[in-house]
Amino acid sequence: MSSEIRGHVLIVDNNEDVLTRLGNELTKIGYEITTTWSGVEALDLLSSRTFDSLLLDDYLPDLYIGEFLDRIAALPAAPKIILMQARPLRDVRTLGDRILMVVDKLRMAQIIRALAEASACAGSDPQCWKH
Repeated sequence: MSSEIRGHVLIVDNNEDVLTRLGNELTKIGYEITTTWSGVEALDLLSSRTFDSLLLDDYLPDLYIGEFLDRIAALPAAPKIILMQARPLRDVRTLGDRILMVVDKLRMAQIIRALAEASACAGSDPQCWKH
């Protein structure tokens, strides 16, 4: 494991296997990871800590995704959001420009590239990471 922390990532997914797999893989390459299945708990975490990136499943069992994103937008320090989907990628334009990018949550390499891109844009103009 790398001794340098690449960034702090919050992973929100209702599937425990996904949380464990992503958490383990990202920890191995140097990310500090916090996980939860709950949108409500994720909002509490985002209100109390700073995260560089948010890996967000497109389904939250306890909160509508649009409401979740609206509440994140109201936070003073919102992380870069990477939306994960397991189904064929659907149109997410209705979620606005708060999404960094959409990735297939079953493709670890795609998730790692998305996190690297988010890290490269840290502290810069948000246009850097909008696709």
